Formats: sequence, structure tokens, C-alpha cells
Amino acid sequence: MKKAILIGMVCLLLICSGCGLLNRDKVKAEPEVVDYHKGTEGLVLKLLKGSPPEKIWKESDFFIGVELKNKGAYDIENAIIKLHGFNPKYVIPSEREERTGTLHGKSPGYPEGDYKIVEFKETNVIAPPGKEPLSFTVSAEYDYKTEASTVVCISPELNPLIKTKEKICEIKEISLSGGQGAPVAVITVNEIPGYKSGKLNLKFIIDIEDKGKGEVLGDIIVEEAKLSNQNIQCDPSTLKLDKKKGRIKCEIDLDRPSGPYESILLVKLSYKYKTKVDEKIEVISEIE
Repeated sequence: MKKAILIGMVCLLLICSGCGLLNRDKVKAEPEVVDYHKGTEGLVLKLLKGSPPEKIWKESDFFIGVELKNKGAYDIENAIIKLHGFNPKYVIPSEREERTGTLHGKSPGYPEGDYKIVEFKETNVIAPPGKEPLSFTVSAEYDYKTEASTVVCISPELNPLIKTKEKICEIKEISLSGGQGAPVAVITVNEIPGYKSGKLNLKFIIDIEDKGKGEVLGDIIVEEAKLSNQNIQCDPSTLKLDKKKGRIKCEIDLDRPSGPYESILLVKLSYKYKTKVDEKIEVISEIE
């Protein structure tokens, strides 16, 4: 009898262990959810190792190889890659440029972002006086965009904290940390509710910042702003950053709702961005 009970207990333990393994396998089999709209990088430039070499002989040819990686969440079409900054007394021609074609942003098909190698060949190098190195710059100019969305509270009451049946709907400053997969990021959203001519008037103060390692060229364009499926008017509709920061105010009038609810605020921005890398080469004119 005792032996039978012992055998039964061992079988039960084996069954439970098997269930545990099945459950663990089930957990492992679930696909990982990746948010590609995170981070503050766009197109990243990196000079290839040994291209150019640290030192070159005068009147010799050499190559400058540049690795381009689109580490953001949006596609790039025909970025302009420029080689410039050489003193034209010593390097002819001193400026060149290439186009990239399409570089896809991070997505399930391109989890690390698309990449490409661009190569420039230089010749006719004259040694500068002494051991003065030759300085040059590789830069990239490209069109990019940012899409930011967040949940906001819509309420007929102007109190900042409203309790609904399901949960608390709170009118508060919303911080969007981590970026949206682009160098320009929406960093905070503040909602200011009020009433105007019997309508619920909502103002959204949206702070924007260039958190990348380059710079915005020209204006940022507010392409679209929506509250759920309704368009919102924003002022200004084009924005020039001051010390990498800027602010827009978006506004909409709604019929007074019967109760508080949550909605999605969406903002789409477009702009031209520039990033660069600087380097130097030493020209050897005689055996050291």
C-alpha cells in the first residue's frame, strides 16, 4: 500500500514538472513586443576604420569610407552626404557629395535600421607646410519626421482630477521621455481646459526639443495634429527652435461631454536635419 502511494506521488510530481516545462516553453514562444518609436537618433555617420588612414604619402590616392545607419523609426529618401572642409590648396577637388537612395528606419524588417557604405576617392594631395594635418568633414542632410502620441483626459469639469467608473482620468502635465525614434522629440504636453461660447475649449501646450547630436536646418513643420479623429489647429504651424527648444499651442473646441473620458492626442512634425563627423589626416612628405 505504502509503495503504491509512493509511486502515485512520484507520478504526480512528474506530471506537475511537465506542466511547468510546458508553461515555460509557452512563455518563451511568445514574441517580444518591440517599440521602434523610441530613442533620439536618426541618421548616424561613422568613418570606417583605416579609411582614411591616419597618415598618407603626398601625391597619393586614398579613400574615405563612411558607414551610414538609420537608427530612427522613419525612412530616409536621398540624403545628401557631403565631403568638404579640405583646404583647396592641398586637395583637389576639395568637395564632393553623394546621394544615399532609400534607407529604411527601424521596423520588424529592419530591427537595427538600414545601413549603407559611401566611399569617396581623393587624389592630388599636396603636403602642407610642416606637419600640419589636413582637416575635413563628412556631413549628412536629410528629411526626417517625428510622430508623438499620448493619452489625454477630456472632462466636462475643469477640476484636474476626475474619477470615472473605471479609473481616474487626470488632467496633468504629461512627460514623454525616451524620444519617438527621431532626433526631434515632443518632451511634454500640458492640457488647459476652459469654456468658450458654450463649447469645451482645450488648449494643448506642446514642448519640442532637438535631442539629437546634429541640428535642425530651417523650420519644423507641424504636418498634422489630431485629438482622436478630429483635426486640431496649432500655432505656430512652422517653428524655428531657439537653443534646440521650441513650443507650439494647439487648440480645439468640443461639445460639452456627458462625462470624462480618455482620448489620443497625435502630433506629426517634419524637418530637415544635419549631422556631421570631423577628422584629420597627416600627410607624409619624407621618410620619418
